[in-house]
Amino acid sequence: MDSEPSSSPPPASPAGPSLGDIPRSIMISGIGAIVLIISIFLNWYSVSVNFGGISGLGGGSVSASASGHSATDVAWIVFLLGIVALAAWIVELYAPTVELPVPAWQIAIVAGGISILLILFRMVSKPGGDVSGTGISVSLAYGIFVALLAAIAVTAGAYLRMQESQGGV
Repeated sequence: MDSEPSSSPPPASPAGPSLGDIPRSIMISGIGAIVLIISIFLNWYSVSVNFGGISGLGGGSVSASASGHSATDVAWIVFLLGIVALAAWIVELYAPTVELPVPAWQIAIVAGGISILLILFRMVSKPGGDVSGTGISVSLAYGIFVALLAAIAVTAGAYLRMQESQGGV
């Protein structure tokens, strides 16, 4: 047998950058998108019913909470926008041969911006309509604030990526 040195190429590295090579802007936006996707399963609203003034029922109150996906259809749109933003970043990082119609930062900034608007709308316009004077109180829970902060992170990271791609930062 001949023992000539092999001239084969070195083993291929995994496609795309390693975790340490991902730009901070994409990390901010990508992690924000992941948290945004998860946030619709967190409690967005808390409902409390007060029986104090109803005769025959005695005093007391009952409260319950509702996640974003069970309380409003807007949460599903926010979920899809989070997936769109995350998918844009994945394509940019790990599929260099795929050409998006617009840069990934544009997709993420639009998805994040629309998510912010939808979440703010749902903060102002709570499900259940006007329940004043009925002993029913609908208040915001922690999950909707997590969703808002995550949508802001998606948008801010995309904005920073825009600055990087234009040589501004």
